[in-house]
Amino acid sequence: MRKSVDSGISAVILARGGSKGIPGKNLKKINGTSLIGRTIVAARDCNILDEIYLSTDDELIAEEAKKFGATIINRPAEISGDEASSEAGWLHALREIKSRTKKVDFLTFLQCTSPFTTGKDISGCIEGLLDSKASCSLSVIEDHSFMWQKQKDGFGHGMNHDENSQRARRQDLPPYYKENGAIYCVRVADFERVKRRFCGPVILYTVNHPAVEIDTLDDLEICRAICKERQSSS
Repeated sequence: MRKSVDSGISAVILARGGSKGIPGKNLKKINGTSLIGRTIVAARDCNILDEIYLSTDDELIAEEAKKFGATIINRPAEISGDEASSEAGWLHALREIKSRTKKVDFLTFLQCTSPFTTGKDISGCIEGLLDSKASCSLSVIEDHSFMWQKQKDGFGHGMNHDENSQRARRQDLPPYYKENGAIYCVRVADFERVKRRFCGPVILYTVNHPAVEIDTLDDLEICRAICKERQSSS
């Protein structure tokens, strides 16, 4: 695989077995492929990654991930519950990776709940970090919405527009950027020091995706419908 710099770059996918919103969520299928499989396929299409790791506490998820070529990290029960942070899983995975390989300078965290991620997206987000002096990067969607904030007095206040002036055209608003939850990249040294995904200056990498993260059955059905529509129109 091509490298922009001579660095160890690995991907980590967290996929625990428990999910209250959608039981067995990570094994649910879109267009015939599980959410885990779609994420691993995208990672394999990336031209920068050395290795793809999947951290899980679930045997069925581990078996599914192996089918698509991921290396399994067994995630301890104490950091697999609803209250455990993603950072706890990532830090555990990093320790495991460092025990198995001599070099890991950058980590890319991929989330199965964003089913439209492509290898090109992952490469772009990593390249943005490699080509900068930033500590981390993430995938975002450009948003030209009218943003409001509720003030202490209970009244609404325009955040990116002035509600007391003539209404601006949407295309004239300064863009905001919304996390799409798909890709986060970090320099390992900074991530280990801060122990958070945002561990220093941040690079934003814009993707053109449907703004859907799968948290509910409705989200899953929306993504299935989008894939079906794309397939029929191609």
